[in-house]
Amino acid sequence: MRMAKKSDEGPLSKRMAKIDETLREKSQKNKATEGSEAKPKRVCSIEGCQNEVERSLPLEKYDSILKLANLKMKDTKSRRLFVCRDHYKVLKKYTKKEEKATYQRNSPGGMKQKAFSSKVKRLD
Repeated sequence: MRMAKKSDEGPLSKRMAKIDETLREKSQKNKATEGSEAKPKRVCSIEGCQNEVERSLPLEKYDSILKLANLKMKDTKSRRLFVCRDHYKVLKKYTKKEEKATYQRNSPGGMKQKAFSSKVKRLD
């Protein structure tokens, strides 16, 4: 029984060599253009701030909170609010305050319930 010789000149090996060559060329092109195609970093949307963006928030939801926190946007045309870490903390703080206030207003009993509970004394 004869065994077939493996040769490096077969049609499959030629195709594989060509594929390897094209892949090497593409990777070299990517390495050469990698630094020039870097995306510019976004800057915070709040006036007077030049920090790098940490979060992207919907302007529709945070518009009232911006007014509450006395913050102004640089560009009023955009639909997204890009904020840095520091301004995100401020917005988060005011969001919690507003949610707490709306919860107390919308709950049954509202403010009465809170005022009444403070006057009750425990008889333990």
